[in-house]
Amino acid sequence: MSTLSLSIDPAKFKKYGLKKRQVNNAVKAAIATMAEQWHAKFLPLHFDESAYERYGYTRRKGSGMAPGQKGYASSYVGRKRKRIGHNRPLVYSGEGRSMALASPKIRGTSKEARVVLPSKFNFRHPKSQISMRDEITRILPEESRVLLELGRARFRQLLQQPPQET
Repeated sequence: MSTLSLSIDPAKFKKYGLKKRQVNNAVKAAIATMAEQWHAKFLPLHFDESAYERYGYTRRKGSGMAPGQKGYASSYVGRKRKRIGHNRPLVYSGEGRSMALASPKIRGTSKEARVVLPSKFNFRHPKSQISMRDEITRILPEESRVLLELGRARFRQLLQQPPQET
């Protein structure tokens, strides 16, 4: 499971006249923005056939075989291609994919934000090496750079706004 963090020390902002609550609220909003962006931009990439290579997913049985080869028809990939017509990772019936790509459920604090994904990705066959939860939550270094850039920009934007009196 990959995590991104936006570590900010509120005490360092005291000299600029910012209160700890302001800084924590800005961090919370910035992290939530990062989570929303991951859900909108990068989560759908986990369901493309190119995700096997892109994210380094565990090979499924039959993925290295040619369609006419002995044993291919009874392999996971052979059965999936015959029944469904594709070999997209993390997608068999499509129910988990549609639930994951529906409107995001984001829980955030000033320390972290969590994108709540369907429980379908937590199930695992006891003899399998495949962990769908670990696969769907992988974040590549270039994705983390994009998300951190976005989070920092949002944090700066929020701190430049005048404080709201409540």
